[in-house]
Amino acid sequence: MNELSRRVGLAKSNVLRYFESREAILLELLDRAWRQWAADLPALVHAGIDQDAPVSRPAEQFAAVIAGSLDQRRVLCDLLSGRGQRRRHRGVGPPAPS
Repeated sequence: MNELSRRVGLAKSNVLRYFESREAILLELLDRAWRQWAADLPALVHAGIDQDAPVSRPAEQFAAVIAGSLDQRRVLCDLLSGRGQRRRHRGVGPPAPS
């Protein structure tokens, strides 16, 4: 929340005026990141797969395109994994196993 407030140049309280909750903010960010990734993916797949490659290669190339595209979208991966919410709750809950 601090980072978001800093990036948009608003106090945290002002950011929360536009959304029902912190979770709503994370869902909005996830939706935008997901839509952008989905819009970019067809061109990435088309550029990353050699149509003349042997039949086994396109699957490997497809996997590499997907992995590479997600590697470039760390925020999307964090949001999908729920890390954004866990950061908010740091220190809450049972201690991690030693």
